[in-house]
Amino acid sequence: MKLARQFLVFLLMILWCSFLQAQQKSRYNFYRYSVNEGLLQSTVLDLEVDQNNFCWLSFSNGIQRFDGNSFKIIPVQPGLPDDKNTGIYRQQNGILLFEHTQGISQFDIQKNAFHHVFIRPEKHNKPVKILGEWNKIIVFYDKAGFFHFLNPDKYNVVKTIAVPLLANQYANGSLIFSNIKDGHVSFYLNGRFYQYDLAIEKIIYTSGVLLPPVGLYLEQSSKQELLYFNSGNEYGLNKYNFRSGSIEAVFRQQTQQFNYRGILFDWKGSRLMSYFNKLYFMSADLKKDSAELINFKNKAIIGNSTATKIVADNFDNLYLVTINDGIRKIIRNSYPLKFFGMEGDNNSYALCVYADKNTNRILVGTKGNGILVFDSLQNIVKHVQRLPGEQISFTANNITRNTKGEYIFTVLGKSSAFLLSSSLLSVSKLPVSNTNNAEEARYFSNLLYNDSLKAILQTEFRLFVVNKQNNNVQQFNLKESSTHGGLLHKGKLFIHSANQVQVYDTSAFKVLKTFPFANTSGVRCYNSNGNNIYLGSNKGIFVVDENFNILKQYNRSTGLPDECIYSIHFDAQQNLWCSTNKGIFRIAPSGQIFQLTKEDGLQENEFNNNVSYQSADGELYFGGVNGVNSFYPEKIPDYMVDLGVYITGIKINNQDFVADTSYQYIKKINLAHDENSIALAFIASGEQNPQRYIHQYKMEGLDKEWLQQPAGETVRYVLPPGDYVFKMYASGSFDSKAVAIKELHIKINPPFWKAWWFLALVSIAAVGLIVYLINRYNHARYQKKVAALLMIQKVQEERERISMELHDSIGAYANAVLYNTELLQNEVQDSRRQSLMKDLRFASKDIITSLRETIWALKNENYTAEECMMRVRNFIHPFSRYYPGINFKIEGEVPQQKELHYGTALNIVRIVQEAVNNAIKHGQAKNISIKTRVAIAAWHMVIDDDGKGFDEKNITPGNGIINMKKRAEEKGLIVEITSKPAEGTHVSIIIP
Repeated sequence: MKLARQFLVFLLMILWCSFLQAQQKSRYNFYRYSVNEGLLQSTVLDLEVDQNNFCWLSFSNGIQRFDGNSFKIIPVQPGLPDDKNTGIYRQQNGILLFEHTQGISQFDIQKNAFHHVFIRPEKHNKPVKILGEWNKIIVFYDKAGFFHFLNPDKYNVVKTIAVPLLANQYANGSLIFSNIKDGHVSFYLNGRFYQYDLAIEKIIYTSGVLLPPVGLYLEQSSKQELLYFNSGNEYGLNKYNFRSGSIEAVFRQQTQQFNYRGILFDWKGSRLMSYFNKLYFMSADLKKDSAELINFKNKAIIGNSTATKIVADNFDNLYLVTINDGIRKIIRNSYPLKFFGMEGDNNSYALCVYADKNTNRILVGTKGNGILVFDSLQNIVKHVQRLPGEQISFTANNITRNTKGEYIFTVLGKSSAFLLSSSLLSVSKLPVSNTNNAEEARYFSNLLYNDSLKAILQTEFRLFVVNKQNNNVQQFNLKESSTHGGLLHKGKLFIHSANQVQVYDTSAFKVLKTFPFANTSGVRCYNSNGNNIYLGSNKGIFVVDENFNILKQYNRSTGLPDECIYSIHFDAQQNLWCSTNKGIFRIAPSGQIFQLTKEDGLQENEFNNNVSYQSADGELYFGGVNGVNSFYPEKIPDYMVDLGVYITGIKINNQDFVADTSYQYIKKINLAHDENSIALAFIASGEQNPQRYIHQYKMEGLDKEWLQQPAGETVRYVLPPGDYVFKMYASGSFDSKAVAIKELHIKINPPFWKAWWFLALVSIAAVGLIVYLINRYNHARYQKKVAALLMIQKVQEERERISMELHDSIGAYANAVLYNTELLQNEVQDSRRQSLMKDLRFASKDIITSLRETIWALKNENYTAEECMMRVRNFIHPFSRYYPGINFKIEGEVPQQKELHYGTALNIVRIVQEAVNNAIKHGQAKNISIKTRVAIAAWHMVIDDDGKGFDEKNITPGNGIINMKKRAEEKGLIVEITSKPAEGTHVSIIIP
């Protein structure tokens, strides 16, 4: 009885100490960003957050913007003349101002552009310094000892106050300003504190000589009091009272850190203090800390550095700027996860976990590091490293508790079991019985069954059946084949191995039946819910009935982040929790998936096979490569609401899309058909980091289903002409029925031949063609009936035309031959006979030429313009031989692919012949030229000669001119004939 009371007192002391420790620790998830993650350098000068929750950082060598996923360098540009050593100030309305050596620049978030709102009249090597806002006016300090008052809307200077004490003190490193409080601003200069009243425009208090504050932190906490971190022999937080001149030591704490800085910040309704490398929640009077902020692995968030500035983002998460170690981001709403592990590589590689809530112990069996025993506050209370008689540590892979509070466990490679005393002070061997000799425990393990009297510890195909009352351990060997786990369901044991499921009895563990079950790449874990069995495999989760018919499969296509399933458990709400290679995820009965990752406080993203435990009160434990995490499923909140989605990049044909507004505010883009290669990037913004959200997108008009994309990565499309809507969505789980949070309308205009008006015209033409064809078909019979008559008529007309042609040309020439022959017969004078002979030759040539042209024209239905011109050349060519005294010239171009009806072609040749013959016979020309040219809508042909010409007004047109005009009129040609005596004749032919 006395021993029991002592044990109870000891237990109460442990619990009380744990309670005190719990009061002093507040765990938060945080992210660290350094040059490895994209920072320009590890020393950050200033930091602020804009209205879109993007983080802006300044360095000695530039400016960056961080969207939560990637860092983008902001170069010098119009409106931002300097990017070195800038300060950043966030106005009360959220607009960012950048302090630089040439004045102040304002960032226009809607236009994604800077405006140089205050231009310094003189150059200076130090930026201006914005002190804060007072009475809706921005107050800033410039060199030469002036306070300037800037309108926060129009950014014009409304007042300037000279402060002689501050003249030319800008470069003095000891000048430190406080915030503005109730119209008062304080500053430290040359060993003294000063307080300036902005309303009455004068210094109202001056302190005695003091040691300088540490860092650049001064806080005007009230009209008379100033908080600062002192230097000297005793570091700490001091309060200076201007009215009394007294100094109060507010907070002191010993530390071994050499980097000393201090900052106060209001967060979550409390005062937060950065002190050396620690972060504390402080009491209301700032005299003591109420809790230290640490991460889930019990480590300091700042590390070995110290903070120089703290900024809250739009979701009240914190950014910490360190001296030389980049920045930290603390997530305000962290998940209530516990971590059980110890420092050092591979020291917490978990192979089993057992939660003994009765004694407030969590036992973790590790690979090569024995058993780690923790209390529920995550403090390690015992490390069992050695087995009896051995000098090296062991690998524990299965643990259970007997009725006496002792722990029975198996060890990899050992044929016996082991007993850990309830006091955790001793380990002893437990013999294992078998029908044959007991064999060693295998690697993969599973607590197959566990109640108050009996447990079945599985190590692959070897089972250890434990009697918890007498510690009797009996071993059974299943069929020797590779298996990772098993399921005890309705009094039968189910094991998957070699593409089949074997069903065993639970008395002698003999095979009762076998079900084929292939294409799983190996089943790792099991669970059941009613009559359905859940198999976690390397290809996701299979839901089957008791005959192993597949009812459903969860895999990547249904939204699983990973298909390699290590352990599965149901909670009270019938959610299925799974550990994987990509953290832990939850599948709700609706199919919605929620994921926890290392960024949320998990030991790592990689977990281990069947390393899990579910306590009677519902707490879930999952073990992995760096320890064990636990949580109550019902206490995992949904921090995935109130998300914003921001477009961070638009590229068209691999070039940045140029717009007069920020990408975030673009609603629609209109592009040409050859600007259809589009790359889009977007990011979610919310209480958690973007990587915590599942980013989904769908190009409506092309994609049928929602697609998943890692945060911030680019989505690429090559779009045919059409109207599209790029839909964006983000949440904590993949949602196949998501409603878009943001949309971007995209119009790819078709080429003109695919435009609606062109297609309409083509459609009208097609309809007209169809109507025409139908009409033609309807008239086909009628046409056939009259075809014979028309043919006879055409033949008759052709005969008459040929007859007329022969009569008009050859007949006329033949009459001339006959007439001249009769004259020649009766003519006596020799000169006259020579003339008649000459006329006979001309007439004979004309007969031959005319006959040739008539035969040529009758050969084909159509002739090209080139063929027609060739006929003219053939007509002119012999004349150079017949008339050596005349110079003939043909030049110019003819229209390509222009076709002429044979009648038109013949008439053109006839007109040219007539014009040339007239020039030879009547004009007595020395030079005859034929020139052709192609105009926009016609072919022009000109015949010029330098013959005698004639007076157009005083001449009666002969048959030649009349015939030329008649031929032109018949075929729709335009012939113009102009002539002057002694100047030759000009004949123009226009062929449309």
